[in-house]
Amino acid sequence: MKRFRDITTRSLFAALFTVLVNMLAGGCCSIVAHSGDAKILTCWQLMRSPGMQMFYMELPTINISLAGTNIFRVRNLPKHLKGQFVYSLSMKVPDSETFPSAQPPWKEAQITLALRNLDGTEAFKQTFSFEINTNQYGQRATGWNVDWGLGLNHPAPIEDSSFDIVVVVDHPSLRRTDQISLDGYAYIHKPQDY
Repeated sequence: MKRFRDITTRSLFAALFTVLVNMLAGGCCSIVAHSGDAKILTCWQLMRSPGMQMFYMELPTINISLAGTNIFRVRNLPKHLKGQFVYSLSMKVPDSETFPSAQPPWKEAQITLALRNLDGTEAFKQTFSFEINTNQYGQRATGWNVDWGLGLNHPAPIEDSSFDIVVVVDHPSLRRTDQISLDGYAYIHKPQDY
């Protein structure tokens, strides 16, 4: 009987641990809105300030091995999220490319990213050279990522609920499988009607 109780206790702890890991790894996210090409999510957070909530904007990935223009249409953001998102770029990389001496095939790649109002005026524009000294490496559950911040960690200066995100691959990566993700996050006071 004692052995059965030990096995049951271990199984229960293993199940609870699995649930906790999934929640911490973003397994408890829910879609709040589809805003054109953007998917707006909110996720359960282990640590947060009372009355605050984190929102994520997820956009399709961009193949940076092909020169050209990619346009993502963000439409009808919820009103409490207008002008609140901070954006960043990230890319999955092999472990071998995280060393300072590495010469990754994406090192010479360059993109230009713009946030454009619907009338065609640019509210924000920045060129990214993917040099090793301008990024940060981080390990995630899916492996190593390299990240580039956009706009020095301040919300992008676009106050409209509908706008375009234009990504131009000026100089492509040498590896055909390289893709970047453009994501946004907003940490705001929880809306009253939410």
